[in-house]
Amino acid sequence: MRMTLALLGVLTGCAIFAPSSSAVTAQWWTCGKDASREAAQAAGLPAAIDADPHLRTVFGDAKPTSILRLYRSYCADFDRDGDVDRAVSYACCTVSSPGPYAILRHDPTGWTTVYARLNDVVFGFAPRGGRLIVRSPKYGSNDANCCPGHIATRTLRYSHGRWAGTVSVRRAR
Repeated sequence: MRMTLALLGVLTGCAIFAPSSSAVTAQWWTCGKDASREAAQAAGLPAAIDADPHLRTVFGDAKPTSILRLYRSYCADFDRDGDVDRAVSYACCTVSSPGPYAILRHDPTGWTTVYARLNDVVFGFAPRGGRLIVRSPKYGSNDANCCPGHIATRTLRYSHGRWAGTVSVRRAR
């Protein structure tokens, strides 16, 4: 009987002090590019990239998606609905070219883009625990493409049903 009461007390404590679903952090892992490419297509991400006015200016007469390639692909069930969601980034030819990235949610109705930045120049796109970390150069007027004076770090986290980002900027080494 004492054992049962002790066990019941522990379970009750776990239930009371367990984090809410919005506070639980999903872990990201590297996943297949082919399935991520299909998810991005279903979410309309390539069409959004091709329609973006800034990207159209950068890439001239060519469709941006004819130059940009899926570069990184990560999976997680960030919203804890039992479906695997994805984060994708694109890259192309030069260090100073934009590298669009997005977070794609899967649910019973299909794929949707829940967070996207299409115009950032991206030096790094990787998970850290349940967050996504994006590093971008911040060039001064005299900085060469190889050597930005500052690096901006955007930390993306899922909280209370939406993605939110914080940005910090530090001097480059």
